[in-house]
This record gives sequence, structure tokens and C-alpha cells, in this order.
Amino acid sequence: MDKLLAGKMDIKMRQVDLLPLLDNAIRDMQAFARARNISIVRTRDEAMQISTDSFRLIQVLTNLLSNACKHSDSGTQVEVHHEAGPEDSVIISVIDHGHGIPNEFRSRIFQKFAQADASDASEKEGTGLGLAICKELVERMGGVIGFESEEGQGSHFWIRMPRATARQQDNSCKPRILHVEDDEMFAGLVRANIADYVDVDLASSLAQANKLLRLHTYDLLLLDLFLPDGHGQALWEALNMAQPDVPIVILSGHEVPRTLAGNVAAVLTKDEAVLTRVVSTLEHIFAMGEGV
Repeated sequence: MDKLLAGKMDIKMRQVDLLPLLDNAIRDMQAFARARNISIVRTRDEAMQISTDSFRLIQVLTNLLSNACKHSDSGTQVEVHHEAGPEDSVIISVIDHGHGIPNEFRSRIFQKFAQADASDASEKEGTGLGLAICKELVERMGGVIGFESEEGQGSHFWIRMPRATARQQDNSCKPRILHVEDDEMFAGLVRANIADYVDVDLASSLAQANKLLRLHTYDLLLLDLFLPDGHGQALWEALNMAQPDVPIVILSGHEVPRTLAGNVAAVLTKDEAVLTRVVSTLEHIFAMGEGV
């Protein structure tokens, strides 16, 4: 970690075939998994090439696989999945069906020395540095790491890496935002007022928002708090740790917890004048960030 933070760890980017790399990571973890009666399976055979440091990416994947096995029940399965992502990227996922991540731990999951439950450290031994190192390595390789989880139903950690043939991003494009809102009529009004400034994707639930965040790169998140499948704070916690540079604006008709309000770019209350304030807030954020 000290070498990473000081910029002293060499990252050697190459064009590599993804399937052999995934197979190497799985093979390295098979003995560990078998000792816990866990099976690791790769779910696709589609060949892809990515731009990465093979050694460092395997380091990341083995850490994610180790965590998945530690927190899975005996006799269950851990899946390694890959798929084409947006903007010439590849998404690599490690999915388990274990205990899930406790809600109170999600906002700290990529911090140094963070562990969900110190009481069972003898069973799930570790330094608490693994995910922090994974995040640093992935970002230094030009990628993004994130997670989705539900207590009692497992966790889904994903990495989005550039393909070997990735094109340069077109900086002339409008910013792209994700609006998380279950009131489709209100969402339509917001889109109509900001469409000249940004491109908007709509998610009407936390599950849909998590999927879109995994598949796309966004410049800003416009977030309602009360959604059909949970509270928007869970989405803030995941995004704030995985992609802290993405501004989050809360747009809600409910009271915003003080701890949350102090950690987002802006808080707007739904009322008759809110649409004008949404436009001015977005213009200000993107002007300050020079087109973030």
C-alpha cells in the first residue's frame, strides 16, 4: 500500500487475452476454495482482449475470490463472469451467494484496515488491506471497481477495465448523468428541463441503478432517497467508496440525514421551483469540475 500511494509500484500495461488470465486466477484459488467446500466456476467462454497489467489484475482477482470464498457457506458456488461493457470496456465480476455485506460497513469497504466483523477474525483472517489495495491497483490500471450486495443473499464485486482496442473518449460529448427516481412523471419533467445540458439515464429502483452504474460511466448521480427496494443512502455508500470523484446530488421530497447531506455535492427539495434549481446546480457543478 505504501508503494502504491507513493507511486513506486510499477504498472506494466499490455494487451492480453482475458480468458487465460481468468483461468490462472481461478486455478490459483482452487485449493483454498476446496478446503472450504466451495466451487469456483467461470460462466462464459467468449474470448476478449483487455489492456492491463496481468500480474496485478490476477492479484486483484485472487483477493476478490478469496473474500468470496471466506464469506460463502460450505457447498455453495462462486462465479467469475465477464461481459462486454460500454465505451470499449470489459466488466469482470466475482459473485458469491453468501452472507452479504453488512449495511453499516458498506461506506468503509474500500478503506484501509476495514473489516466487517472483527469478532470472527480467527475464521476470516486478514489485514483489512485487501480491498483498499484492489481499488488502488484497479484505478492505476485505468479501471473502476464497485460492488452490489444484499445481506443474506451474497455480494457482487465488479471491475470495469478498458479493452485493448479502446478508443479515446470524445470530450465533446455532453455530460452523462444517472437519475435514480421511481416517479416517472417527475423524472420526465426533470429530463425535459436538463436535456440541453446533459444526457440522462433513468433508474426507477436501487437494483436498476446498480446495474447501470456497473455498465456505464456517469459524470453525476441525481438521487432520490426512498425507492421501491430500499433507501438511496445504500447507493451513495457504494458509489462514494468506489468512484468518489462522481458528484452526487440528492433530489428528494423527504428529509435528508445530516451525515448524508454533508457528504454530497448538493441537496435539493422537490417543490414547484426545483426544476430551475436543478438546472443551475448542474451547470455550477460541471463548470466547477471543468466538465468532470
